[in-house]
This record gives sequence, C-alpha cells and structure tokens, in this order.
Amino acid sequence: MEKILGQINKTLNLKEMELVQHKDSFSYEKIYTSDFIEEIFSQLKEIQNESLKIFIGGYPIESETAQNTIFEGEPLKIELRFSKKNIFSTLFPDEDFDNYTFQVFKDLKKIEKKINPYNLKLFEQNFFKTRKKCINLLIEDDIYIENDYLVFISLNNCSAITSFFNYEKRLEFIESIIETREDYCHWTEGTSNLIPEVFKFHFENNKFHTNSELEVLFNASLVNCIIAYLANFTKKNDVDSELTQHSYFVGKKKIGIKAKKSIPDITEALYLFKLYRWAYESKTYERLGVIRNVVSVFLCNGNEDSNYFSLLKTAEKIYQSSQNNYDVYLNEKVDNYFLELRKFNEEIEKKSTQISESISSIIESMNKNFLALTATIVAIGFSYSKLENLNLKLIRVIALIYRIYILITSLYSFTYYYNKVNIIKKSYDNQKNEVKKFLRDSDIPKDNESSVEMSKGIFKIYLNISIFIVFFLILSSIGLYLYPKKLETFLSIIFS
Repeated sequence: MEKILGQINKTLNLKEMELVQHKDSFSYEKIYTSDFIEEIFSQLKEIQNESLKIFIGGYPIESETAQNTIFEGEPLKIELRFSKKNIFSTLFPDEDFDNYTFQVFKDLKKIEKKINPYNLKLFEQNFFKTRKKCINLLIEDDIYIENDYLVFISLNNCSAITSFFNYEKRLEFIESIIETREDYCHWTEGTSNLIPEVFKFHFENNKFHTNSELEVLFNASLVNCIIAYLANFTKKNDVDSELTQHSYFVGKKKIGIKAKKSIPDITEALYLFKLYRWAYESKTYERLGVIRNVVSVFLCNGNEDSNYFSLLKTAEKIYQSSQNNYDVYLNEKVDNYFLELRKFNEEIEKKSTQISESISSIIESMNKNFLALTATIVAIGFSYSKLENLNLKLIRVIALIYRIYILITSLYSFTYYYNKVNIIKKSYDNQKNEVKKFLRDSDIPKDNESSVEMSKGIFKIYLNISIFIVFFLILSSIGLYLYPKKLETFLSIIFS
C-alpha cells in the first residue's frame, strides 16, 4: 500500500488530491488538464492492480472509452479507487475483513470533524454502527492509538497493533453493559452500541502517537458517556442552536448536569470511570441507586453548568462514599435477604403443590368418567340380556349422547386445568424475576425450581393421555352407532 501510494504521489502529487469515501472503497479525485493525463497515461496503467482501480473521466483506465475522452487542453477528473477489503487483507492477513469496520481517512482533521462530545450518537454512526471493532487507517498523519474497540493508525504503524484482535469477548461485554443500562437508565435518543470503554484510551502509553485535540475530544466524550450511564435520565436540549446533552440524577433532590466539550483533568475522569465500572459490575439497580443519592448530596448547591465540573472534582469522594454507603445498605438488607429467600422457597413448594393438585383433579375426573362408562356398559348389557325386544337403535343413541357429554365435560375440565397450570407457572416466573433483583442466580434453589418444571411436565403427560382416551371413546361410539350389527355382536359376546 505504501509503495503504491509512493508511486502515485510521485506521479500525481497525492497530497493535493481530495479523499472520497465509498461503501467498499475509498478514492482520491482531482481535476487535471487532458494534456497532463495523456502524458502519464501509461504510468498509471502500470500502477493499477487488484487493490487499486483507476478511472479517467468516470471510465476504467484500461477501457477505450477512457482514452477517447481525453481532449487536448480540457479539464478531466482522475479517480484512484482503492479496495478496502484488499488493503485490509494486505495489512492484516490473519484477520477476517467481515468481522471489522474498516475506514480510511486522509488525515486527523477528517476524524476530528466526526467526533462531537455533545453528540455521541453521531460518533456511533461514524465509528461503531454495528458493534464491530473499528479500524481507522490514516494516509498522511502519523498516529497510533488503540483500545479493545477502536484503533486509529497510520500506514507505517500497522505492525504496532497488539491486543486489538481479541474479538468475541468484547462483543459479549458490550451486550451485557447495554442491557443493564436499558434496564436502569432512560437515555432519549441514546446509543445502541456505545459504552464508555469505547472512548477510554491510555494516552500516556509511550507507544501511542496522537495530538492534544484528539485527546480532548475522546476524554470529554468518555465523561459525557459515563454520566449518561449513571444518571436516571438523559436527553438533548437546544442551547445556543446546538443540541447539548443534559443528564439528571434523582436522589435526595433532582440534580441536572450539562455536558461539556472538554475536561480540566483526566485523573478526575478516571475516578468517574471507576465509579461507572463499580456500578455496572453487579448488573443490579442497588449500586446505581446509591450513586444517584450520593451525587445529589455532593452537588446539591450547584447548577447545570457548574455541576459538570463539580462532579469531576468530587469524583474520588463520590466513588469512596458510594462504596461506604453501599456497605451500610447491604448490612441493612441482610435480614431481608434471607427472609425473601425463605419466602421464595416456600412459594416454589406452593406452586409445585398446586400443579400436583391439578394433576390429581384430572386423574379423578377421568376415573369418574371411566366408572360411569363401566356402569353404562353394564346397564346396556343387562338390558340386552333380559329384554329380547330391546331397541338397539335407542341404546346406540343413548350411548352416543353419553359420549358427547363426556367430550363436553372433558374439554371444559381439560381447558380449565391447563389454563390453571399455566397461570401458576406464569405467577412463579414473575415472582422469580422479582426475586432476581436482590438475589443472585446462584442463591435461587435449583432443586425446588426444577420441581415446578417437573410437575408441569407430568401434568402435560397426564393431560395428553386423557385427551387421547376421550377421543378414542368418542370415535368408538361413533363407529358402533354407524355399524349396529357390530354393536349387537359385541354385546352378545360379553353378555351371552
């Protein structure tokens, strides 16, 4: 790639050309006079390869049409189109292009225009739209910074990339953080893929090459993103014709914080980052609730403008105070913890018993049906053996009516018990979800929990057997009704 660019630069003066982004490629475009293009036509043909396609006046350079468009002294556009996939494969031969977002920029100014700490959604659209790790290649400026999600690197630094390609693990982490935020924070027009870690770079790393403007943009974006992940709700307000992020913490009182485009000290931001990581490692509401109350105490005397810097200045104290208050909170919750655990175990036993009772009711219902069926058969047989002139047609009608009665009562009872068991199971699931807010998954008793599932499974088996038997009886009754001679034969065999 560097060699190709060197050849092109020598021929066309690349730095004076404008970089244009395309979906699967990028290109340099510049208007030349046709005299100049004709002079270097053969040189450009030799430079072209799989990674680079050259167009003259919109036509491939190897086509006759391209050469026919050259008229002496007239302006003509030359376009150098580079394939992103081929360049990626050349630079990173061991990686799969489809697993990454790969972008090419001419210089840092192009990147800085796409980063606005007030508008994190815009950053997401430009760099992190699909939750794929994003590699950003710069043609001119010397740069190298990376974290687990983003890398900005110039051509001569590509070999410096270290741990960036640890791909799958990071996606699972993003999914977990986003789900927790959506449960406990309300962010109007919030990001779908961005988490604060995306903006966190170790700029003190001696291997990195960057500039102060880029550091300011990323550090401010980091703080603004963390605030949105800690606050109760975040929205955009129109301030001086620019949409600015406003976040609100609701604790002892409601505290508003207006986002800024720069921060005074990255050390303060790092304590805020620690606070965010501590809040989200538990995946529960309690830590966020404690933090919001602590923030409302520390920032109770400020306004939306000053609260931003006050939050940064007191970030270390807020971090320590939140942990201390959380310990006190846990001590108060210990008794309730075991009380709720015991109640949950009792509720599981209750649900299992209710399902078992439904099974017993179905069995009892079937037993009654079988008993009544037996009595009916005996009565019919007795009548058949004692009364020579018995009207078999009447017997058939009575038997059919009885089977229809069994069908109606069975359908009613089966539907009733089926719905009852589903309601019991749904009630159990809802209660389990409520309990998970203050019990860990490991604390939920698996044995008792499986008893509910087992009871429901047994219920379904009995229900299916009962339905099969009922329909068998109905079909047999219809058969005997339609074929009376077989009914007479059947009765004579049994009662002769």
